This record gives sequence, structure tokens and C-alpha cells, in this order.
Amino acid sequence: VFYCLAIAAVSLIGGILPLARKLTHSQLQIYLSISGGAMLGAAFFHVMPESAELLGKKFGLFVGLGVVGLFLIERFLSPHSHDTSHDSLHENGSVPCHELHPHETKTAAPPIGGWAAIIGLFIHTIMGGIGLGSAVLGVEAGKGLGLAVFLAILLHKPADSLTISTLLIKNRISSKIAIIIQIIFALMIPLGVVLFVGGESFIESQLETAFTGCVLAFSAGTFICIAMSDLLPEVQFHSHDRIKLFVAMILGLLIMLCASAIESWFHKESHQDSMSYLIKNVQDNKTLNSKVEIL
Repeated sequence: VFYCLAIAAVSLIGGILPLARKLTHSQLQIYLSISGGAMLGAAFFHVMPESAELLGKKFGLFVGLGVVGLFLIERFLSPHSHDTSHDSLHENGSVPCHELHPHETKTAAPPIGGWAAIIGLFIHTIMGGIGLGSAVLGVEAGKGLGLAVFLAILLHKPADSLTISTLLIKNRISSKIAIIIQIIFALMIPLGVVLFVGGESFIESQLETAFTGCVLAFSAGTFICIAMSDLLPEVQFHSHDRIKLFVAMILGLLIMLCASAIESWFHKESHQDSMSYLIKNVQDNKTLNSKVEIL
């Protein structure tokens, strides 16, 4: 329960922070840089490895479909808001929040790609909650695996929330709707844990499917597309802040890389524990059979 509450809290903080204050042009550029790096990190270090485990070499096909397909949809089918928002973001040194995400009823929806990336983050987060439930409830106490998974999720979840807020702000979604979306997103980890507790065997069997791998791989492609074609191109690397924005982008990548390293350690330890448990059961069965034969 503590793990779920802590993760939900930091997720809300990371998501609501850019919604609750007036953003200067420089601050918006930093948020875009961190979010772009975080989306690339989520794709390369988290989602793509998960899909590769389920699909093998075929995962690259669906990543490519996510990138190219979403790019084509964005260019030909989705109404973009750059023409109405880009100039207003750069006219003044500061950009009030009500200009970035107005409360009027004519609020524009994000492009299809923005929603696809957000949905992908929701799916990834639910699976993270299932992984947390498995780590805390499925391993022996004292191994520290549950703590490792908790720290990994705690480390990168604010970056995920920040990315969602950046996508919503950039496309002029009202702050009320954005906060509702962030609250729902913060509940995805607890939802994943509840799903694990309520149907451990069923959930795990459903997740270990090629379809899940396809969805994850396609989501990774959307992350890459959004970061490279939508978020990072908005960042203006002027001479006076070029290093600062580059460091912000690298920070987003490093957050995801560190979380991925912790998760990799968890999976390695979990596999070793499973093998040890299996070997111990085999040895116990052999011992029992030997005793029966003696009798």
C-alpha cells in the first residue's frame, strides 16, 4: 500500500507541476527537452526490450510500423495545432498557463500521435503495476526485489507524468482535463497491483502473448515518433541555452536508463530465485522418492 501511495504521489507531482504555474519560454523548452529524452528512454530502455522478449526478432517490424504509421497519420489525417500555438509561445519571454492550456470550450485535442503516446504510457504503467505486485507478493521476504522494482518505478514515473503534461500543454488541453488525466494515470500502478492480486495466474498468462508484444512494440514506435517529430523539434537550441537544453534531454534519458538498470537487476534476481526454487523442488522430490523406495 505504501509503495502504491508513494508512486501515485510522485506521479501527480511530476504531472501537475507544469500545470500549476506560469511557464516562461525557457522553462517550457526545458520541459520539452526532458520529456523528449524521457520518451526516447522509455522506448529504448523499457518498452522495446519488453516487446523483444515476447516477439523476438519480429519486434522491430512493429516498432517501425509505430514510427512510420504514426508519422503518416500525423501528416495526413490529424489536424496539427502548430500554426495556432507555435507563434504565441515565442512572442514573449513568459507564457501564462492559461494561454498554454485555456479553459475555453474551443480547446483543441492533441494530435492522434499525442493520444497514442499517452495510451502507450498508460499500458506500460499498468504492466509496471503488475510487475510491482509480482515482485512484492511473489518473492521471499528479505530478497529486496520488491524494493528494487519500487525504486525503479518511483524514479521514472514523474518523468512519464511530465511527458503527458507536456503533450497536453503543447496542444492546449484545458488544465482541468489535464489534471483529471494525471489523476487517472497516477492510479494505473495501483490498478496493476490490484489486477495481479485479483487474478495472478490469469493476468500473467494473458500478458505473455504475442499480441501484448505487438502492442508494446507499436507503442515504442509512437514514443520515438512523438519525441523526434513533435517534441524535440520544438526545442530551440539557441547559443545561450544550447548546453542547458542538451543536458535536460540527457537527464530524461538517464532517468529511464537508471530505472531500466534496476529493473534488469530485478528480473535477473527473480530468474535466479525461480531456478533455485525449481532445483530445490526437484531435489526434494528425489529425496522423497528414495525414501519411498527404501520403505
